[in-house]
Amino acid sequence: MEGSQAVLTICGSRGSRPVSGPGYEEFGGHTTCFVIRWKDRAVVIDCGSGLTCAAPLLRECSRVDVLLSHLHYDHIMGLTEWSVFPAGIEPVFYSTFSCWGEKDPLEEFCRPPFWPVGPGKHQLREVTRGEPVLLGDGMEAVFYRSEHPDEGNILLIKVENTTLAILCDYEHGGQLPREMEGCDLLIYDGMYSDETYPAYRGWGHSTWQEACRCAARMKAKKLLVTHHAPESEDDLLRQWECQARELFPLANFARQGQTILL
Repeated sequence: MEGSQAVLTICGSRGSRPVSGPGYEEFGGHTTCFVIRWKDRAVVIDCGSGLTCAAPLLRECSRVDVLLSHLHYDHIMGLTEWSVFPAGIEPVFYSTFSCWGEKDPLEEFCRPPFWPVGPGKHQLREVTRGEPVLLGDGMEAVFYRSEHPDEGNILLIKVENTTLAILCDYEHGGQLPREMEGCDLLIYDGMYSDETYPAYRGWGHSTWQEACRCAARMKAKKLLVTHHAPESEDDLLRQWECQARELFPLANFARQGQTILL
C-alpha cells in the first residue's frame, strides 16, 4: 500500500461504545480509530474497537506510531486485539502518560482479571503539550489539552504540507490553539446536536452545529464530524449531514471505511 500521497482511513467513528445492526451500516459501529498511511509507515490515532479493522493497513508497514488522545475505554479497547500490529514491529505510543500515573497504562489495561493476554512489545513516549513530536518523513504531531474529562488531548498533525486538527473528544467553550487556524481538515466531535446537548453539558462532547461554527471560525478547508453517539442511527446522521452542509458546505460526517487523500 506504499504510495506517493498520504491516505487517512476511518476505521471507527463512533463514541462511547460499539454498536451494530441494520441502523449502523452506513456510518459504522466501531469506536474511534484513524490510520494515516504514508510511504511504508503508519500513524494510528486512537485505538478504539475500530483498530480491529486496521490490520490490512498496517500489514506491510516498517514503522507504526500510535497517538493516544486519552485513555477512556472507547479509545483503547481495540488494544485487546494486539495482533493487528505487524509481527516484528514494536509500535511506539505517544501521549501525556504522566497525567495518568507512573505505571504503563497499556500493561494495566491488558492484564488479568480484566484481560488474559498482555500487550506485545511496545514503547511509550511522553510528550509535552504544545511541543512538536517529530515522527519522520515530513510528519509531526502536537498535543494540546482538550475540554474533556480525565486529561484528554486534541491533536494537530502535519503530513508534509497538509494539516489535520483532530478534536475527537472535545466540549466547546475553551480556547483553541491558534496553530489550528486554516487547517486543511478539521475532525470534530459532533456527538450531539444543539437541541440535545443541554442534557449532556459537562460530559466532554460537542455538537455538529458547533463543529460547523468552529470550522468557519478557524477557516478550515474541510470538516469531518465524528464521535457519533451510539443512539444516532444512519437516517439521523444522514439528515444532520445535509443540515450541516447548509452551515458549512464542505462538511461531511465520518463513515467507517472511508478514505481521504491528504
